[in-house]
Order: sequence, then structure tokens, then C-alpha cells
Amino acid sequence: MTDRAAATTRRTTLGVALGGLVTVAGCDAVSDLSPRDDTSPSTAGASPTLPPADADAELVDRVVRDLETTLEAVPQGRGLQDRVADLRDMHAAHRAALTGRQDFSFATSGTPLPRAEALRRITRLERAHQRRLEVATLEARSGSLALLLAQMSAAVAQRLALLPTAREGAA
Repeated sequence: MTDRAAATTRRTTLGVALGGLVTVAGCDAVSDLSPRDDTSPSTAGASPTLPPADADAELVDRVVRDLETTLEAVPQGRGLQDRVADLRDMHAAHRAALTGRQDFSFATSGTPLPRAEALRRITRLERAHQRRLEVATLEARSGSLALLLAQMSAAVAQRLALLPTAREGAA
């Protein structure tokens, strides 16, 4: 009689083989997602599969324009000065990360809106901006740019989670 504990079944062998394959494939996928400089010595060269150095330039320009548009469209709201200032600081920091320039000034939009209306408008603007950042993340050809855009999207989502709802804002 064979010892069942010591016997290697086909199921065990297959499971171990698949587990090893997933581990190896997972390591390769993680290295593909890790931020890297696309001009490093290991990737510099005449490889036809690498995107040109400025492949993401148009995408960055589009994201910067969207940031500026969103930043200038954020309305003032009664009792929301700190929240609005926080959003504007975040967007200005995101713009600086993309352009390397800190020289952005923006005009505040007219008369402050009632709190509930301002919250609705801010939420709508920021959600739309976050969705565009998510799309841009998927369009990025550079791993480091994709990571930066994903982090920006996450930061917007965090700010949205901290905003009171329009219903709470009316109180």
C-alpha cells in the first residue's frame, strides 16, 4: 500500500506547475508596470518597439489644459474657501509635476455661489476631471507617466471623498 501523504498526484503536480508559472508571469508583469526612465541605457537604442521620447507629449499637453480648465472652473462657495483652496493647491501641484513650472496663477470665478450649489458644481467638475485622468492613464505609453496620472486620479478621488455632499452643504 502506498503512502497517500507522500504520493504526488497529477493534481498536485499541475497545481505546483501553474503556481510557478503564475509567479513568474506576475514578476514580469510587475516589472512592466514599475516606473522607469524610458531613456535608461537598458532601453535606449534602436528598438523599433519603444515609443519615441516625446510619445506622451501630446497627452501631457492635453492633461495640463484639462487641469487648467478645471482649476479655473472651480467655483467659490460660501463657507468652502478652505476646500476650494485645497483643490486648487492640488491641481497646481499636479500641473507643476507635469510641466516642471510653478508659475501658474488663476482667476477666481465671480461671486461665491450658495454652498450647496457650489458643492454640486465642484463635485461634477472634479468627477469629470478624474475620469479624464483615468483615460489618460490608460493612454500613457510611459510607465512613469501612467503612474503619475494614476496617482493624480487617486488624489482627486480622495478630495472628492472628503467633500461634504450638496445635501450636507445646505445645512
